[in-house]
Amino acid sequence: MQSSRGATARLVKLYSGIAIIIVVGFGSIFAASITLNSAHSTAEFGQGVYKIKACDSYVRLNLNSGTTGAQGAPAGLSALTGISITSLDPKACKGTTFTINAYDLTASQTPLFRIDGHPLLCSDDPCTAGSNSQNDITINIDSHAQVSLASPDDFHSLNFDSKTAIYTVAFSQPTILASEIGRLTIQSGNMAS
Repeated sequence: MQSSRGATARLVKLYSGIAIIIVVGFGSIFAASITLNSAHSTAEFGQGVYKIKACDSYVRLNLNSGTTGAQGAPAGLSALTGISITSLDPKACKGTTFTINAYDLTASQTPLFRIDGHPLLCSDDPCTAGSNSQNDITINIDSHAQVSLASPDDFHSLNFDSKTAIYTVAFSQPTILASEIGRLTIQSGNMAS
């Protein structure tokens, strides 16, 4: 009798561990990396790892999701509240700009954040890029290796955690559920002087 309880407890722990691994795995997505800085542009596919050819640096992009049932998301689901950038080397990437875009599961470009003050996802209150939402994020790394958003506003911000060396672009008003993102793209090039 005691050994069957022990076996049951081990199975519960095993299934719990598998569930945690699956949930954490959703933080990384398969995506394309598109570089625009040279005539030899290539597209690369990987699990959230992208090469920024303009500065020969690899970065990792991860989706950040909010609390379930918050920020316009229905109960049990989470809105896309930001994108984390790991392994970015600002010193190697001086004078570089890069733009991040997202595509939904149907391969259509999707807005990343609202700019109209409405607390609803685009599925509940339609979004029009440039009018009430923004489809891309542009990040600049100047000649002093300072990283900044190209057009900061009240609806998206860039934060840096010096302990983890992770940059995070946070969206104050999300437009889409995190589970509806199919891929990300990153385009890189030299900053205009």
